[in-house]
Amino acid sequence: MAAISPLGSGDAVHSGLAEDGETTVRCRIIHVEDDKEISALVGALLQRNGYDITTIGDADVAIHELCSGGYDVCITDIGLPGKCDGRDVARVAASIGMTVIVMTGNHSVDDDVPCDVVIPKPFGLRDFVLALQAALAAK
Repeated sequence: MAAISPLGSGDAVHSGLAEDGETTVRCRIIHVEDDKEISALVGALLQRNGYDITTIGDADVAIHELCSGGYDVCITDIGLPGKCDGRDVARVAASIGMTVIVMTGNHSVDDDVPCDVVIPKPFGLRDFVLALQAALAAK
């Protein structure tokens, strides 16, 4: 069984052996955010913490990318440009078994939006990483 780890060697997918002898695979995250400052901040934070991250600023493009596969986690804002929005992104991500983290300025999301974690904006960087780690540990 493969264990997902935030740590890797810099490759998009890093295979190796964890201390317990299990194979580790670098965690791939898709971050969907149209605010360039937030996407740059989150992208840099996650890269520094060893995650492989792809950032997309449009819901329609993100849904297409999600369907191409290969991601473990989807972090999405709710309000996004495009015909679709972050609710649609979360639904697609959840339907393919991904961990879903929703970032919102509303401090809550509708019950019909599937997500593992809600991160209210503004958020602390440490709290953000801890929420991601907790969501990964829960899966």
